[in-house]
Amino acid sequence: MGDPREFTFQTAGKIVFGRGKAGMALDAIRDRGRRVLLVRGGSVGWASQLAAELRVAGLVVSEHRISGEPTIDKVRAAIREGRDHGIEQVVAVGGGSV
Repeated sequence: MGDPREFTFQTAGKIVFGRGKAGMALDAIRDRGRRVLLVRGGSVGWASQLAAELRVAGLVVSEHRISGEPTIDKVRAAIREGRDHGIEQVVAVGGGSV
């Protein structure tokens, strides 16, 4: 690594937000890769349904649950999980902590 004051920050490629948008998720996710890391909180009930639909569609889904504000250790754990499972995309469902 270099100077700790130097870094690159890249935001998500696409964020979809609003009522009724959950119905668009399956098609958008299916088109971006087969191995998915689903990062989710506990407050979004349809996340379990989405995970099941992705699996039925033939995708490999690893679920990473988060509660509260993420710590550096929690972020590192999620990164490790993604690398261990050969993740091609990350899908986050939930509030701000996710």
